[in-house]
Amino acid sequence: MRGCVTGLIVVILLVAAALGGSAYLLNEPPALAEAAPPVAVSDEAAASFDRKVATIRRADGPITVEIDDREATSKLAEALAANPETPRIDNPQVNFRDGRIYVSGTARDAPLPVKIVVAGRVEAREGRLVATVEQIDSGRIPLPAAIRDQITGAATDLDDLNRALPIHVTEVYTLDGRLVLTGRPK
Repeated sequence: MRGCVTGLIVVILLVAAALGGSAYLLNEPPALAEAAPPVAVSDEAAASFDRKVATIRRADGPITVEIDDREATSKLAEALAANPETPRIDNPQVNFRDGRIYVSGTARDAPLPVKIVVAGRVEAREGRLVATVEQIDSGRIPLPAAIRDQITGAATDLDDLNRALPIHVTEVYTLDGRLVLTGRPK
């Protein structure tokens, strides 16, 4: 009996150590998180994003529009909350810094939450937005290749966005805190 209890205690301690170690490894903030400071989400910022899109739709000539971190983050959070088929992401963030776009959040679909930061660039090509993923950071433990490929595919598939954009994009650039789009009506 004493051996059975001792064995059970050893198994419990091993499981606790494994879970604690996993949590420690998975909860290391990604290094890229430093480049993407927290952005507050607000209904007003999401509404401002919608007003800017409406301005683009009404344009009858060349137009330039700036979307800031708050507007992009708020609209992303709104879109994720409205669609139950999207991945479950806590605290989604969008940051425009150093000529790059950083999109981050904490994935809740895994057994333990994992903070992921995706960094890339967007450019105008033949009237469309084209995205390139440069880096995916998930902290101490790298993501499996299949998940990295899935994230890259989702981040670079801008077909729906390009169909929805009412302009042919002629120029796009990223400044600190904002994305600037220039284009002409379709």
